[in-house]
Amino acid sequence: MENKGTLFKSISFVAATMVTVSSVAATEQHDNTITVTATKRIQSSFDVIGNVNVQTDEQLKKSLVNQTDDLSAVFPELLSANRSSRIYNNMTLRGQSSADFFSPSLGLFVDGAPQLSQSYAQSLQGVEQVELLKGPQGVIYGRGTLGGIISVITKKPSSHAEAWLGGQYFGQGERINTGGSTGYMENGWAFQGNVSLDRNNGSLNNPAWDKKNVDSRDIKAGWLSANYISPDTLFESNLKVGGENYHSHEEYFVPFSPLSRSKIDTEWLYETPNLKRKLKNISWNTGYDFNDEWKFKTILSYQNMDIDRLFMDGTLQDDSQDILYSEARANYEGGDLSGIIGVSFQKMGYRHDNLSVGKV
Repeated sequence: MENKGTLFKSISFVAATMVTVSSVAATEQHDNTITVTATKRIQSSFDVIGNVNVQTDEQLKKSLVNQTDDLSAVFPELLSANRSSRIYNNMTLRGQSSADFFSPSLGLFVDGAPQLSQSYAQSLQGVEQVELLKGPQGVIYGRGTLGGIISVITKKPSSHAEAWLGGQYFGQGERINTGGSTGYMENGWAFQGNVSLDRNNGSLNNPAWDKKNVDSRDIKAGWLSANYISPDTLFESNLKVGGENYHSHEEYFVPFSPLSRSKIDTEWLYETPNLKRKLKNISWNTGYDFNDEWKFKTILSYQNMDIDRLFMDGTLQDDSQDILYSEARANYEGGDLSGIIGVSFQKMGYRHDNLSVGKV
């Protein structure tokens, strides 16, 4: 059985203005200022009107946060829970959630590009910082942002070449993350990339088949980007291509027991559960500063996701989703008055195939 369709298509237009009242307190100098971009304007965290939290790359490393579904470790008001597997991740912000999985109440964006709901649990690769904007954000982000948004910002090239390498061992697995950047060269170009490998050896046992740690998972992810800043004009561009392969055997039933929850239920076990998710991403961001007051930004992105699922009863399913997104906006910053005006387009597609039916 095959089902095809367009999940959602939308065109939105937004215009917002804000008057900033100058005061002595507003002109105070702050040390260690953090820049926030989740409001679609480059602002200091002290100047953002709204409730926003920011976690830098250094803070994420200290808290061992490697995946988006680990972000609740650094954002206490955020709850991330998996429903049967990581591809059905439900994020709740300050109690605001959604019963409809395909219409979440919290939006996830990577470098301004919206992510498919079944990719909400993904690797944090080469991240500069993660911003959590709380409260309804439909005015500038559209659908699926009633509770707020999570904005992931990846590293930007600096003026010099650099490389990074990190590793973690956490008892049941290990993680390696490495990458490098050429830095901006004299011609205005810079190239950089990042690769991460993550393995979890599992914790569940199958005594009926005499197997241990049956719920293992592997994640392989990476991205490459080409960045350009014009030496003569205030123009910049960023083209980024990336992907992630997620492979796991996690979809087992675990019976409730007050003594131990390390053994799986084998009553309906006919096949070893097998889950494969492949993500492919491409995005193109451009920016041009007309003058000190007006700035123009564009985003064009595409994400494709393929999911192959073999259930423990032998049922085999194949899903495919994609999202096309484009945005153009102009920002104005002029003394006591600031504003943003823009238009965006989004189209989502979905296909589902039942390849075989299980024994139950």
